[in-house]
Amino acid sequence: GLGVRGRVASGARGVPPTAAGSGSRLQLPQVVDAGSISSISTRAAVKPVLYIVSPAQVLRRNVEPGEAVVIGPGELHNAGHYLALLAGQGTTDKAEFDVVAAREPASVNFLAKPSRLPVSRPDGISGVAYVFDVFRNLVREPTPVTFQLSDSAGGTQTRSVATRNGVAWAKMNSAPKTGAAGVQVKGGTAQGERGGGRGPGGRGKTGMGA
Repeated sequence: GLGVRGRVASGARGVPPTAAGSGSRLQLPQVVDAGSISSISTRAAVKPVLYIVSPAQVLRRNVEPGEAVVIGPGELHNAGHYLALLAGQGTTDKAEFDVVAAREPASVNFLAKPSRLPVSRPDGISGVAYVFDVFRNLVREPTPVTFQLSDSAGGTQTRSVATRNGVAWAKMNSAPKTGAAGVQVKGGTAQGERGGGRGPGGRGKTGMGA
């Protein structure tokens, strides 16, 4: 038989702690955080092979009888649906589980449109932000996001919203005077990037010409 112990993610609330067919020797959490450590124990009397398969990656581990198999930090890092297979002596046990994004945001990518528009236009600027974990998985847990626009006259506007399935959006007014404006976004503890091309805390330029 096989058991898997790992940190169960917040997405597992309200669901059974293990995922396996009735009578299966393979037991593991239904949901785990990307990058977390899992300890796999087995009662196998022989040396089976453990396979963990997803569309993005495949792990293979030889299982020693009575010894734990450790899935190290960062090894299961792609969010998605996984299949676990324990193969040995002509039999195969299988179970399914999900890896979800780590709950701590690591980066925010954002866009602000349009690049130019008339002055003093209510809700003339649209901003959208995407919140990712350290493995570049979209963080689907609700995360507070703050959009801040600073204009050339020294004025600022702030909009605070929560993400839905990893995405947040807001509208802001164009500046009262012609000139460039800077947009900065913060999601949780992470600061924004513009279109993935600037570093953390980068500002995107949005023209405010008439």
